[in-house]
Amino acid sequence: MEFVIVGLAVFGLYSIYSLIQRIKRKAKWKKNFIGDVNNQKRFVSQGKFYKKKLMNKSEFRVFQVLEQWIKSNANLGFRLFSQVAIGEYLGASENQAFHSINSKRVDFLIINPFGEAMVAIEYQGEAHYQNNAQDRDEVKAIAHDKAGIKLVEIFPDEDETGISNKINSALGLSSA
Repeated sequence: MEFVIVGLAVFGLYSIYSLIQRIKRKAKWKKNFIGDVNNQKRFVSQGKFYKKKLMNKSEFRVFQVLEQWIKSNANLGFRLFSQVAIGEYLGASENQAFHSINSKRVDFLIINPFGEAMVAIEYQGEAHYQNNAQDRDEVKAIAHDKAGIKLVEIFPDEDETGISNKINSALGLSSA
């Protein structure tokens, strides 16, 4: 009988200890939960911020070529944007599909005069082959293909003519 009482006491103490530890973990988790706007305000207030470049040197070179293409085709009314979140211009009928692309970005996006995405552009620079970049790019390619938006890849060795030809081709325009 004593053995049962001791066993129950140990079990009870362990249960209380476990509950206290769970409460502490939950409080710590809640204090650091990024989804809470009050925590976000605290994090931002405590953080140090600095400006940084939107594009690296090679991305900026591609941006300049694309800007020139836009100027040369001003009569078409296209606009150029950089570092665009895919979820801002692609929707999906399924939540999981949308969340799979929502936070991903394309390097550049060309829109028509009505604000519709026409061509998404990925610059495949040095970082392209790091970690799971190719898998992320495949997710982007599938989503763009299903939405009927061309996804063009630009590589570091491509010159202005090659880049312009790819854009023309994606838009169904004749090359110069």
